[in-house]
Amino acid sequence: MLVRTTGVSFSLDRQGRGYVVISVGVSPIGWHHSVGVRCSCSDWRDWHAFEGCWVHNDAGGEEIWEVALCVGTHIDGDAAHKQIAFAAFATDLQSGATVWDNNGGRDFRVTVQRARDAAAASAYAAEADNTLLARAHALPGF
Repeated sequence: MLVRTTGVSFSLDRQGRGYVVISVGVSPIGWHHSVGVRCSCSDWRDWHAFEGCWVHNDAGGEEIWEVALCVGTHIDGDAAHKQIAFAAFATDLQSGATVWDNNGGRDFRVTVQRARDAAAASAYAAEADNTLLARAHALPGF
């Protein structure tokens, strides 16, 4: 089984809540595994694991999964940066074996900066995918 992080994106819903969306590819296609990310906002002093949601199988023989992490409201005027470190995993439910994509041991990192005002935040709200955001996990530390 192979696992790889295929992308990271950001979205806001109509209430101004921000989401970091992590896409993970797993091959081969099968029903015998779970997929998710382990992430931390404290340089791994503590961490949280979140299960992904299957999105689709692509033509190349890879399953695409997504994990949406709610990082809070982005219209509160707080200009502080928050960094999320994460690694993707897939666990074979039959054998219990887990494989990781941790960026070659460096972990993946994304920095979230809060918008300075409601107008800046609302510019992104029109593009929010509410079906995806309904599956989001609250990320402690935000």
